[in-house]
Amino acid sequence: MQCLRNAESITVFLETCPHPELHKLISERMAELAEYSDYDISELVNFLVVDPGDSLASVSKELGFPMDYESRPWESFVTHECWHEIVYVLGDDGFGLVIFIPTHDLKDPALSDLCTQYSVPMEELDP
Repeated sequence: MQCLRNAESITVFLETCPHPELHKLISERMAELAEYSDYDISELVNFLVVDPGDSLASVSKELGFPMDYESRPWESFVTHECWHEIVYVLGDDGFGLVIFIPTHDLKDPALSDLCTQYSVPMEELDP
């Protein structure tokens, strides 16, 4: 699991990211936040990139709360070709957390079940 909490860690991750779709998704989220250039990116968003071997319990521990809709509702939970993307807005100031989970080869059945049960394919959201 990789936690990207500041501009430097995001830049380093993008420079070495072996997943073109993930690179594109994170770059798009960064571009969407570019209008808030008065703020440090760490004040706006954190990214969490889950590895296939990570468990739902380990992700929840890293988040500091259970990753289920009942405990803390997410804003969106969509599936792209190779990645699930979950967006949480954690505060009234708009601070967000974006979690990326691979769509294939997840080892933990609980995490896989969560993604299967709740994620919506991105193409179903596009007009």
